[in-house]
Amino acid sequence: MTPTDVIVATLTATLLGVTLAGLVARDRVRLCRSFAGLLAATLLCNQLITHLPQRFWNSTFWTFKEGLYAGLYCATVLELALLVFAGLPRAKRPLLAAMTTVILAVAVLVATTDLERTNLVRTVISGFNAAAAWLAAMLVIAVIFYRLPLHPFHRLVLFGIGFHLSLYSMLLGPIADGWSAMRAYVNALDRVVYFVTLSLWLWAAWRREPAQALTGEAAAVLQPWAARA
Repeated sequence: MTPTDVIVATLTATLLGVTLAGLVARDRVRLCRSFAGLLAATLLCNQLITHLPQRFWNSTFWTFKEGLYAGLYCATVLELALLVFAGLPRAKRPLLAAMTTVILAVAVLVATTDLERTNLVRTVISGFNAAAAWLAAMLVIAVIFYRLPLHPFHRLVLFGIGFHLSLYSMLLGPIADGWSAMRAYVNALDRVVYFVTLSLWLWAAWRREPAQALTGEAAAVLQPWAARA
């Protein structure tokens, strides 16, 4: 690892650690457990690479962690969909069916792609990151269509996922693969985007509970999971 890599990894670990501490301190892990799992897995992989680079700073572990992240991104958006539509089971079923269709379509597309193994790995990771971005977009569209109020924490988590993955998977990934001369600039831009995303999530974890427009009765129906035990 270069000194720049170490600095970036340390800053990333700091943002992740402070965000996880905020989720625990503000009792927000329960608001989306998959999201907390995503942050914890990212922090763990970050520390393995930083402190044991001779073992984990390689393409094999990179493939594993990126695949893990893509799966956890999809799981986070699916859990958000279950929570947001908890009080509307009739609307939840077609949304989940559509989301499942997207995941299966990406899986079939990846499985039928005829590429060399290295390119296939990138295609798998990029495909499922793109799937997570599409799932996030579908959830936002469904929320707007049904005029559902998003919990303030969920709004920031969802925005961060869409912001990062839409650029990383749909724009930055293809550019990096297409023009190797621009890869360094693309990687630098990706780091900036990710730091902005982590900063947004840190704020979501630590901010004071904002006031909601929902009445107590409406919140009990639409957001039953929001009430503290």
